[in-house]
Amino acid sequence: ASASQVWHWQPPAVMGKPAPRLEASPVVAAGREYIGAESGGFYALNETTGAVAWSRQLDTEPSGTCPARGITATAAVQPDPVSGASTVYVSGARYTYALNAATGALMWKTEIGPPSSANPDAYYNWSSPTVVGGRIYVGVSSDCDATLVRGGLKAFDQATGALVASYFT
Repeated sequence: ASASQVWHWQPPAVMGKPAPRLEASPVVAAGREYIGAESGGFYALNETTGAVAWSRQLDTEPSGTCPARGITATAAVQPDPVSGASTVYVSGARYTYALNAATGALMWKTEIGPPSSANPDAYYNWSSPTVVGGRIYVGVSSDCDATLVRGGLKAFDQATGALVASYFT
């Protein structure tokens, strides 16, 4: 019948990184909220108090043709298929990460887009990871369509982050 604010949290600014805007939706699991900011900071917050349990700086897209940005996609929390440990799968600007949900420790990271020394700013990781059947599915697309990158979908092994399959549109 009535709603009231219990706590408020704002991610801190990170020197030399984009503004810490929150564009991703939070994911709630086991008493924590997980959310990334455009500064590239990723945070685990106590669901009850909003206190930061842990944080980790992930990659950001440098300012070029398009504005600089970090995390805009929503994370996924699932058990690791080998250990069973709760794991957060996060899309950074160019990489997808597997982080231990309890500690934030890096389990693996995998580059999503096509590596290119000629045009390293060509793609951005807009896609939220989808975890199903031991695989993580992530979309690939251009960053502001300048330069065009062939769009598609990549499937990665959930335990290792190794590329399993690619589909291009």
